[in-house]
Amino acid sequence: MKSVKDGLLGGILVSGLLFAPGAAFAEGEPVAAGAGENGRTTQDFKDWTLVCETPEGAQTEVCFINQLLTVKETGKQIMLATVSHPGKGDTPVLFVTLPLGVFLAPGMAIGIDDGEVKQIPYDRCTPVGCSAALPLEQGMLEAMKKGSQAKVIFMDGQRKKVGLPISLTGFTAAVSSLRK
Repeated sequence: MKSVKDGLLGGILVSGLLFAPGAAFAEGEPVAAGAGENGRTTQDFKDWTLVCETPEGAQTEVCFINQLLTVKETGKQIMLATVSHPGKGDTPVLFVTLPLGVFLAPGMAIGIDDGEVKQIPYDRCTPVGCSAALPLEQGMLEAMKKGSQAKVIFMDGQRKKVGLPISLTGFTAAVSSLRK
């Protein structure tokens, strides 16, 4: 598990939303590796986890990869990045979920290393958080495979810009393991 100090986030603080100054972040797996209940299986690919399960009443298994970013001191979830093939087709989709209370109007943005930043509108907010989806077209997918870190940029409830890291270590192997 890797920690990221708030200094890497440019000193930006999600004020009143999630954590206090000096908080550290940890990338973790939302589920343990191996077999679980209801036929859930997981496999770790460094900083990414492949999860496969058959939802209750479904005939087919559903698989996705994810990475969870939490506040190290409290374990509170800050961001969940998930990649899956949500329908027919070859294009995987990146879903990013942030906590409730973010400023919705500008949406969020994602950049890979020092490359182009893509703007993504929020799709919906649920009791779990607010989410956005980005189809990973070939150029973006290749950039993620070759990159070392993505950065999700959004505005907190105080309209302050926040940048959170997504490690791309293990991403290539993890995304290659997804069944279409």
